[in-house]
Amino acid sequence: MQITNIISRLPRKGTQDTAHPVGSITKIIVHHDAQWRSDNYDSVQRYVQQANFHIGRQEDGLQYHYKIDNIGEVFQCRALTDTLWHAANYPVNRASIAICLDGDFTKQKPTKEQYKALKELLDWLCAKHPEF
Repeated sequence: MQITNIISRLPRKGTQDTAHPVGSITKIIVHHDAQWRSDNYDSVQRYVQQANFHIGRQEDGLQYHYKIDNIGEVFQCRALTDTLWHAANYPVNRASIAICLDGDFTKQKPTKEQYKALKELLDWLCAKHPEF
């Protein structure tokens, strides 16, 4: 599995909450971005737009550590030590990693490639950090 690091390519507001140590992470939470996913799109451009949306809500950029696009490419969007607002629960946010698949899963299904990439990412994260 290949992970493309795009952390430096995404806009940030500079209001990051206090970082937490990787050893304090005990949960992995999987989300969908609730935005329609077309068959062809520029993933990085999508994530820049989403980061700007989050900044507009007074957050420090994209609120997911990893994103998985429709063809199963995995992007690292934030450092694992970043505390992100993704679970609407501060203690959970501080103890978790957020993975987000592209798409609105109330209207469309994840692609086979997204499922495969998600499994590979989860296997890799849990092998590297059994505490997760």
